[in-house]
Amino acid sequence: MTTWVLVAVVAAWIASGVGMAGVTFAWIQGEYPSVAKEKAVFDRCFALFLGAVTGPVGLGVALMMTRAKHGWHL
Repeated sequence: MTTWVLVAVVAAWIASGVGMAGVTFAWIQGEYPSVAKEKAVFDRCFALFLGAVTGPVGLGVALMMTRAKHGWHL
């Protein structure tokens, strides 16, 4: 039973991290269009790093702070 709980927690962490990365990347690219193309690789890596570190808490914060203004994009 504990194995399934651990798998579920890890899956939820990864899913929320990817969601947070997508919202964050879309916001960065939408707010700064003048440098969006040249900084896209760095911004994508930065968003994925933040998503991996913060997980579900980061997703909540990202949604509250950006209000998904520019949608989701990764």
